[in-house]
Amino acid sequence: MKKKKPVNKIKKKTKAFFVQVFVCSILCFSLFPVLAEETSILVDIEPPQINIIKPVEGEEIITEFPLLEVKLIDQESGISEEKIIITIDGIDVTGDIEIEREDTENIGPARIWQVRYQPSIPLNPGEHRVQIDVEDNAGNTRRKQWCFFVQVEKGETGWDLDLNNKLSYSYLPLEKLKNISTLNTNYRYKDQLLLFRFQTSATDHPGLVLEPNLGEYYLRLDNFTLGWQNKEYGLQYGNINLPFDSGLLHFALGFKGICVDKVNPDEKWKLFQGITASSIGLGLSVMNTYGGIYQWRKGTGTKQVYFLDIGKQSSTKLLGFQDRFVFSQGLVNYELSYGQDSYGEGGGGLRLQGGTSIFDILLDTDFLYFQSSYPLTDIATISSARGGAYKYSISGHKNLKDEKKLICNYSRQENNLESRERISTKRQSVQIDYSGLFSPDFKWFLGYQGGIVDSYDKSKQQIFKFGFNREYEQGSLRNNFLFTGNTFMNRGDTRSFQYSSAYNRVFPQLDIETNSILQYTIIDKTEKKEDKLELRISADKTWFSELLKSRIVFSYKTNREKNDILWTSGRDILDLETYLNIRVNENNSLKLNAGVSFWEKESSGRDYKFSLSWQSKIL
Repeated sequence: MKKKKPVNKIKKKTKAFFVQVFVCSILCFSLFPVLAEETSILVDIEPPQINIIKPVEGEEIITEFPLLEVKLIDQESGISEEKIIITIDGIDVTGDIEIEREDTENIGPARIWQVRYQPSIPLNPGEHRVQIDVEDNAGNTRRKQWCFFVQVEKGETGWDLDLNNKLSYSYLPLEKLKNISTLNTNYRYKDQLLLFRFQTSATDHPGLVLEPNLGEYYLRLDNFTLGWQNKEYGLQYGNINLPFDSGLLHFALGFKGICVDKVNPDEKWKLFQGITASSIGLGLSVMNTYGGIYQWRKGTGTKQVYFLDIGKQSSTKLLGFQDRFVFSQGLVNYELSYGQDSYGEGGGGLRLQGGTSIFDILLDTDFLYFQSSYPLTDIATISSARGGAYKYSISGHKNLKDEKKLICNYSRQENNLESRERISTKRQSVQIDYSGLFSPDFKWFLGYQGGIVDSYDKSKQQIFKFGFNREYEQGSLRNNFLFTGNTFMNRGDTRSFQYSSAYNRVFPQLDIETNSILQYTIIDKTEKKEDKLELRISADKTWFSELLKSRIVFSYKTNREKNDILWTSGRDILDLETYLNIRVNENNSLKLNAGVSFWEKESSGRDYKFSLSWQSKIL
């Protein structure tokens, strides 16, 4: 059993740590030519992380209603909820997922999401493929796929039917009505399975449908899928998110057409033909698409060949090969692709990815390269790959003595390598994080992040951060300090300091959880200074054995500006918002959201909002 450190030694270490941090903070704040707007990240070229919780790759599940859980993380620019797409066996189930923000101790964009999904109708025995697509607020995308197996005994025949309806109504600030109906059904006879799914939406306001077609309402068929499968083969027709695994192309979302595939543990192939929405050329267009994928296992690795033909009268053809294998010291994944347009001009793309351990240092590398003549730059995994582009990143993770950790990362990206476009952009960033423990429930961390962007204007950013987190029996306290700054070649310098404190407390006897966040920011620009203060307090309570869940949020924001002479009037906002989630019975739930906002700048006013959502399982 590990002995506890004497309290006086912990106090000495704590005191020494804060003295060092204070000295470093003063030096950094005075020397760094410092940030753009508050603490926004200048350079973010790293895609989000996708961490699978359950079921893991290859897991055998003994239930036909498995619960899927995934955690999405992006500590730089964050992730918007609308940029998350979940696909099961080619079917988009994003509308049925439960998504919850985990980093509630932070103010600003969400950086950690917990995603859960449980099918409403039983899954058939055999293999099922999950695909997750996520995009962060800087435009970096990541796709992850994995398979699990359902092992349940079923009768020779069976019919499953599920009809869900979701009605949403917003009264303030704008009156809107939307109803979404989803039907899922399958019929099983021996080894044969027939599947059908469709989703419709009706609104009282125009969207993709510009004219009312159901009285005063706008009715639209959002998607439909008709499928058949047996033990080895499958056929789907309709709206399909193709399980296309590639590190060079962001392709296959929103595909509409037909897909035939064969699946067994060691060999898989897929053929598809239909249309996809594409931004190739000028504007958004619908492109004829057909292609195929062949995947097989060899030893400890998986190999894949794919072919694409995209376009109408003038098509672009592409051939790719991917190899992923594991060896004693780590893993390697490489991918090659070559495409040719209708004019005969062609170019290739390359990706090398690997991970290993050297001297107890976990190393990860990722390198991507596209030639200037690569014909599918608009769906390449590097944004703005026209004119040729490359991106690489190297990261290392080292566990040190006394439970300390050191993480380093360097990344660089450049496009327009052959100067075919008017503007070239270069980005590079470096990040160092160092953390440790004063005691098992008392953590500290130090960090540095720097970035350079060279495009229309040359910008530099440096961020120094430190903080400590303390865990208590019924809560936690987190304190963070950030010194940030940017240098713009043509716009001057900006320096900022930000302090944030988050306190979480659970009251088990009352079944209440509270979160309090205080954030104070000072921004020093060339022409003015700003002070910003934000306070947010929330309380969550569960009532009547989880039949009712309530949340109340109070927030206050104030902003003051100062020119060379005096402080000018800023803006004050006071918000009060409440949420109610009522589980009426097993098949019906109701969500209510209401709030009022008081604001004052040159004048004062009030804004209200109210919305409700009713979700029901009809069949």
